Amino acid sequence: MSDAQKVHWRDRPLLTIKEASAIAGVSIVTVYRQAKAERLTLKSLSGRTMVDTNSLAAFLDTAEDWKPAARTAPMLAKRSSRSLASERSK
Repeated sequence: MSDAQKVHWRDRPLLTIKEASAIAGVSIVTVYRQAKAERLTLKSLSGRTMVDTNSLAAFLDTAEDWKPAARTAPMLAKRSSRSLASERSK
């Protein structure tokens, strides 16, 4: 394991696109899309495209708590009732 891999990602000034996508849990294409939308800052270092760590942290801070959509709630309730019914029949 290299020294760079031992340092916590927030303590590194730059991350590779692949590292940033893994940390954010999104695809590499999404990283580029977010950069194009100016939600992430990309830097060029020795011919490699890197993600500014501060911009990635700020991007992750914009994540919202997941809430089921209005149309999803009835489906979840139906699934839950089916699950309870199958548990009772055992």
